[in-house]
Amino acid sequence: MGELFSSREPVRIGVLFSPSSLFRDFETAFMQGTIAGIMSVNRGGGIGGRSIEPVFYDPQSDPPRYPALVSRLVLEDDVSHIFGCMTSPTRKAAMPVVERLGALLWYPNQYEGFEISPNIVYGGPCPNQYNVPLIEYIRETGRRRVFMAGSDYSFPHECLRIFRELAEGLGVEIVGETYLPLDAPDNAYFRMVRDARLAGADIVVSAVVYPGLQKLFRAFRASAVNAIDMPLANVAGSDLDFSVADHECVSGHIAVGSYFAGAEGAGNRSFVHDLQTLYGQRARANMHTLASYNQIRLFARTLEASGSLDLDAMRDALPNVSIDSIEGKVSVDSTYQCILSCPRIGVANDRGRYDVVRTAPTTVTPDPYMVAYA
Repeated sequence: MGELFSSREPVRIGVLFSPSSLFRDFETAFMQGTIAGIMSVNRGGGIGGRSIEPVFYDPQSDPPRYPALVSRLVLEDDVSHIFGCMTSPTRKAAMPVVERLGALLWYPNQYEGFEISPNIVYGGPCPNQYNVPLIEYIRETGRRRVFMAGSDYSFPHECLRIFRELAEGLGVEIVGETYLPLDAPDNAYFRMVRDARLAGADIVVSAVVYPGLQKLFRAFRASAVNAIDMPLANVAGSDLDFSVADHECVSGHIAVGSYFAGAEGAGNRSFVHDLQTLYGQRARANMHTLASYNQIRLFARTLEASGSLDLDAMRDALPNVSIDSIEGKVSVDSTYQCILSCPRIGVANDRGRYDVVRTAPTTVTPDPYMVAYA
């Protein structure tokens, strides 16, 4: 305990998000949640009386920039815990460096699974926490013909590969599959919607990410596709969808996530209030903001429990620590260092919110290798 509590110097952490990049809306959401979490911890007295002091760098969501910035944080800025990376390519670029230098990366976004590292805490849902509840909901609503759509990089490909394997075992037919580059033009998304209709799909399962997601929502609307007849079901959906597309374009479509801002309760109202106090009334609470906010709080609680920034001490303490959140108890499992998550299904209304129509009865243990579904 002495190492932590014998000093009053701030606890320095690294923050690697990219509000200037192609993914700026989502990167900004993660950064806002991180800053809100830091302010919450510091306002409550810090960690053993020590405040958190962030060191920020903007890697512009460009994977080749991450190794040098991780090295700089560890070797020059004396940081051993780094919060950041938004996409799988950026996480994979940072991973060998944090492993080599003995740092811990706190990754807040959902991921495709089939990867673990002792130097990464996975703070977003993994495949069994979003693909499984989504396909269960699809079957419950009587849909059996799925068209899969994704952006052309690792997360969408792996996510939808797993979805296909689940579908084949549950009597759900995959009638088509298309992937588009991140910079694909609008007309490519119109063709994607056309192909889904021609294939006779009754639902489109999407792992399309921004900015393509905005174009896909617009293509559905412009193609006069009725969301009752063929909704879009987004495996990476969140309330941020309403920030990148008009409410009318999103209405009726489906998302799976661990949190939606329309949730009831004093805890949610308090979180939304704090976020808007920091960033104004236009700030939108969402799954990404909450995940990064929770990671900072979980880090603070773990550091208090371990009494040391030493990675082995932190890893030993982490599975025994939990925090209270809007989602319920938030904790990390000891096997994979992945978050325990309570999946929810939301259906978008015309007021810019997702109405929660299905909630898991309890938190779901992460299974990033889908061992239970083999």
